[in-house]
Amino acid sequence: MAAALVPLPRRRRPAARLLAAAVALFAAAGVLLTAAVLNAGQAALNATAAPQGACSQLLGLLGVKKVALMFLTTRRLAHEKLWRLWLWDAANLLPLQALPALQDGLCGSDATAADAFWQRLRGDCSVVPPLVDTAGQGPTELPPQHLFTVYAHAPPDYQGLEYQPLLAGRVIPTRFKTWWGDISILDAEKALLREALKDPLNEKFALISDSDVPLYDPLTFYQQLMHEPRSRVRACANGWMNRDRWRDEMSTETMNGSHWRKSNQFFGLTRRHAEIVLNDQEAERSFREHCGGWYAHLNQWKECIADEHYVPTLLASLGLEDETYCRGWGLAYTDWSDNWIHPKSFKPRDVTPELLKKMRWNCENMTSAVEDSRHMFLPLEPLLAASSAQQACQALQAPMPPAGARSNGSDNGGSDSLLPLGSRRYAHPLDGACPLTARKLPAFTALRVRQLAVASCPNGAADFVESRAALVFKTERDPSVVLLRGTACTPDVLRQVLAPPLSAGTGTGLAAAAGAAGRRLLCTANRYSGGAAAQWLPEGLDWGELCDL
Repeated sequence: MAAALVPLPRRRRPAARLLAAAVALFAAAGVLLTAAVLNAGQAALNATAAPQGACSQLLGLLGVKKVALMFLTTRRLAHEKLWRLWLWDAANLLPLQALPALQDGLCGSDATAADAFWQRLRGDCSVVPPLVDTAGQGPTELPPQHLFTVYAHAPPDYQGLEYQPLLAGRVIPTRFKTWWGDISILDAEKALLREALKDPLNEKFALISDSDVPLYDPLTFYQQLMHEPRSRVRACANGWMNRDRWRDEMSTETMNGSHWRKSNQFFGLTRRHAEIVLNDQEAERSFREHCGGWYAHLNQWKECIADEHYVPTLLASLGLEDETYCRGWGLAYTDWSDNWIHPKSFKPRDVTPELLKKMRWNCENMTSAVEDSRHMFLPLEPLLAASSAQQACQALQAPMPPAGARSNGSDNGGSDSLLPLGSRRYAHPLDGACPLTARKLPAFTALRVRQLAVASCPNGAADFVESRAALVFKTERDPSVVLLRGTACTPDVLRQVLAPPLSAGTGTGLAAAAGAAGRRLLCTANRYSGGAAAQWLPEGLDWGELCDL
């Protein structure tokens, strides 16, 4: 009987064998990695913002108010690393608005009361050592924040934010599946407001998209919003308002067609207006039932885009137009020059200092406002390091260098004169119409935007290069475009924040499982397999972040 023919295995080229081995290796590691990370990540996603601590309560008594940064995301935050660096620059700083109460507490004539206040300040607000990773163990939490709070909304089925330290534990518990132009966007915005209003220290409420970047450093951003008595919404009857989206069925006892308004979805609200928006039911019900759909009088189907109309129309119907900025367009710069239903998405080659100036609308006082804001903060450390209330009082009365000044006196070109704290003023504010954030800068612009931000650091700090790819985008510092200037510009913080998102610090990171060489191998495998290896990458990460390309 003739022997059966057994087909010989096909010979593979060395490169193909290497690719197959790499894919097989990371298939096994990826399955274990994904299960462990998603289990840990789900707990982080379900966690709400940390409760208000003793230090926050004390600072609240001193008159310190905060800005709530509310990130409305559809997937991961495109510029998470930039926002994290940005917040490092605000860490452990107090606004000068708290100076009178601090002086009353530490410099009063009653020595016993002053000492008791100082002891409480030290006990409640002892500064945590800077959480900088110098051993390559991965991202850590931000240091204490007294100026900003962070909240994030993500779709309920999305599990990618656990890889982003800025948002870990800050994703709100109530989340909605959202669609463009749908009333569900309004649901998500109100869910963010509901969580942010729970903190009585939050005074301003800034809605930020997942593709937004800041246009100013955090100190200018904070002082500008706190200086403004109005909301960054255009609730006035001017400009293009898409009046054809209104229909009479939407009328209520307090709202009619004369109140129809349009503004940028990404707003900056005062606390009073945020409470009005959250507590409203009548206008919301009208928008939910009648905004969009079939318009019989026009004999056509139309979108309504409730997120553009609801807030300004509600405020106008309550007679609050004059409490908004009529010449502005909200918080964010948006480019509609493409004449389409979506704003322009910028490309890496577009991101230059000139673009940021354009996004700032070349507003008056751009440079002066930044310079003023540097002198409007004081660090907590000298007060906590003092040996007595008397020493802490002397520290308050002594001239202090401006925020961001380096020990050798060098800085971004601003004045480092030691002005007495009591003589400092935010004397050159921006116009309330000037944008403070900008969109749309998708994830593939993140590296270029970060390099532009790092380049704005004081002389010498911008020499830090996070990757070989960054060398391609290296840019010179423009003193008129400052996004970072202080702690964020130190090499340790830069290395920690700009580290690969998966690391041993999470206990489940791919770098821990395979090391840097393994990560490069996986990136190479994905590149030459036409993306076939992507199935083993946990949801929420993309190859641009993992491979830093």
